[in-house]
Amino acid sequence: KVRPDVLAMQEVDSFTRTKSFGADEPTMMGHILRPMWRCRFAPAYKVDGGEYGVATLSVEEPLSTQILELPGVKEPRRLLAVEFEKYWVATTHLSLHEEKRLESVPIIADFAKTVKKPLFVAGDWNAEPHTKTIAEMAKHFTILSDTNSFTFTAGRPHATIDYIAVDNAHAPWVKVKSYSVLDEPAASDH
Repeated sequence: KVRPDVLAMQEVDSFTRTKSFGADEPTMMGHILRPMWRCRFAPAYKVDGGEYGVATLSVEEPLSTQILELPGVKEPRRLLAVEFEKYWVATTHLSLHEEKRLESVPIIADFAKTVKKPLFVAGDWNAEPHTKTIAEMAKHFTILSDTNSFTFTAGRPHATIDYIAVDNAHAPWVKVKSYSVLDEPAASDH
């Protein structure tokens, strides 16, 4: 319905036996949703005969891809950053534990300093707007999504834990035309 140029995904299964039935789920979604989308996948860990992690789908062919390891408690976490001609898009699913999320912030911020184009960071940050995690992220990134719109759970939204942001150095050049949280409880948990 939305037809984005880039889709940032979290909690993605690839070749797992029970959830993706042994299929390459990110690539399949790309072909179903918009034929010939380019898929990049960053596995965080192996599970159920396959892998689990984050992914991007894009209309444009990425110029390069970077995968950064982020702290986690029981589950390793990743930041998948994909470079395009005019910008970068990164997707991540931060830890459930604030201590590990706070350890992730400087890793993401340091990466943002290495790229010369705008870096958009999207995903499930597992942190509500009033938390230390968001305060620390705001030192390096400008949140573009509406922090007053609940994103979790999809069926009964009651919290904001999903965000889209751009690095502060490039924020003056970005203008948000609109934003919304899609009503899609069957497609995602948030």
